[in-house]
Amino acid sequence: LNVNLQSITGEAPPQFNALVSIGASLAGFFALFTGSGAATAILEERRNGTLQRMFASPTQRMTILLGLLIGTFVLVLIQLVFLFSALTLINSLFEGEFTIIWGTNWIAMIALILATALSVSGVGILIASIAKTAEQSNIYGSIVAMFMGLLGGAFFNVDALPEVFAPITRLSVIRWSTEGFTHLSQGNSDVLLNVVWLLVIGAILFTLGMVIFNRRQDV
Repeated sequence: LNVNLQSITGEAPPQFNALVSIGASLAGFFALFTGSGAATAILEERRNGTLQRMFASPTQRMTILLGLLIGTFVLVLIQLVFLFSALTLINSLFEGEFTIIWGTNWIAMIALILATALSVSGVGILIASIAKTAEQSNIYGSIVAMFMGLLGGAFFNVDALPEVFAPITRLSVIRWSTEGFTHLSQGNSDVLLNVVWLLVIGAILFTLGMVIFNRRQDV
């Protein structure tokens, strides 16, 4: 029995590309490690004594912390851009021609990448603000990355889970990011909710991490 799908508009329906969902989820998964590692550099600065010397300068404490945190965001952003570009090239090699698998809405694509970078960086910064040592931060970062990877679809299709687990998967920034990029690849530009939630999560974690780290007496 053959089933022939036809669009009522006369256009071919978008085809599902496994590289999109798998690639987007793995990109977010690896970015979590990068975000945690970059934020852990703050603890390394403290252990080496350079952070205390910077705090002793006339520069405001919050300005120094903000600079370090922005550096984490930029590093994660560069990694995401590189990974998504690499996935595009890999797909183009398979197809035999250059094809952008993330859709044609560049504004939505850029907004989603920026929101993902902010959200992932916020996770790393919060972990670094809670941990007391760089080693402890790496352990916490690995645990959180594995947890969000499982909930976000980095290892299996979370849509196959029972409906009762759906709200839990929304706790993962990878889930919001992967869902957004999957929609874009299928021609659906309605990713505003994904972008907003990623920005909200990132802003909250960013702010909370800065406040906790700024109030620590051991820094």
